[in-house]
Amino acid sequence: MAFPAISAAGLTMPLVAMPPFLHQRLGCEGFTIGLVLSAYAVSTLFSRPAGGRIADRSGVKRGVALGLGICAVSGLLTGLAPLAAQLPLLSIFLLLIARLALGVGLALTNTAAMSWLFSAAGPDRAARAVGYNGAVGYSAMTFSPSLGQWLSDSFGLWSIGIALMLASLAGLVVLSRLKAPQIPRGVPMSFLSTFRRIALLGLALGLGSVAMAVISTYSSLVFVQKGWAHAAWTVSAFGIAYIGLRLASGDAVKRFGAQRVTLFCFAMQSIGFAGLWLAPSPIAAILAAAVTGLGMSLLYPALAVEVVTRVPAASRSSALGAFAMCLDVAVGVAAPLCGAVASLMHDFSSAYWCAGLMAFAGVFISTRLHGHPEIAASNA
Repeated sequence: MAFPAISAAGLTMPLVAMPPFLHQRLGCEGFTIGLVLSAYAVSTLFSRPAGGRIADRSGVKRGVALGLGICAVSGLLTGLAPLAAQLPLLSIFLLLIARLALGVGLALTNTAAMSWLFSAAGPDRAARAVGYNGAVGYSAMTFSPSLGQWLSDSFGLWSIGIALMLASLAGLVVLSRLKAPQIPRGVPMSFLSTFRRIALLGLALGLGSVAMAVISTYSSLVFVQKGWAHAAWTVSAFGIAYIGLRLASGDAVKRFGAQRVTLFCFAMQSIGFAGLWLAPSPIAAILAAAVTGLGMSLLYPALAVEVVTRVPAASRSSALGAFAMCLDVAVGVAAPLCGAVASLMHDFSSAYWCAGLMAFAGVFISTRLHGHPEIAASNA
């Protein structure tokens, strides 16, 4: 299901082209640039519960449609903002609203699409389907900044917004041809009750999902501090390992069980971060980043399979939305926390051992994970 890839591409497509526009054309400083680019994170976080409720009560197809529609509006606003460059405050306002809208669209689209995926794949193929879906979304996020840079250089920043709008509208056309799955029977649980059911799984996801944020944020600083070159290869190695294992793992979660796969993921992340912290050379750091990527690759599929067994089918979307919220909060808090530790220690590589401690804590949490077979049976 490629619908989440549209919102993911829309999220990262402007990352290279938008900061120079904000700084050079509109005269923005670092704080304003960061505020505009990261505004989506706030709206995504607070839209997750609503996205889950809409998908549970009105159907996942309607949830995806609403999310794609909001993404199209975000693209339109992004396209209009450069046309208002002579009025900087108006242009900044349009970009800010566009990023906030994109966060809402992302939350609704991803939550509903993921629930749809679980329903369509069934319990036996769910982990594999989630893994492939995540590989597509991660690939979209990886390559779309280059596409955005090319569009901006060739046509202007407005073309990035129009590309997002057209992709979202194309997604709506494809969506209209798909048959809507039946809305699960039963009364959805309250969000608080749902969150209590999946809280431990959410904590595990949060502890294991800071890897990409820490590596992408601090690798270049570590390489500069140590006088090394080619820091970008750490992020590339992480991404190649992440996508490669997802594509090659097949039914690993089904064969070995969610608990064992989760334990493997946290163990690999712990080893990877230890290697990054102690790396004596750039090649060693790049290899350690690849090991860390392997450790993050199957974490979400393994834990998400557990999430849907802990709630009735009528609350599946809300549970997945609450689960994703844990990731949002963890990435938003843990990366700055690791940075604070690095600043305190006057050593950017300290961010690695800080993230490694989180992964090591996940090893112990994974030993407490267990499913709810009676709920899983009722969902089948």
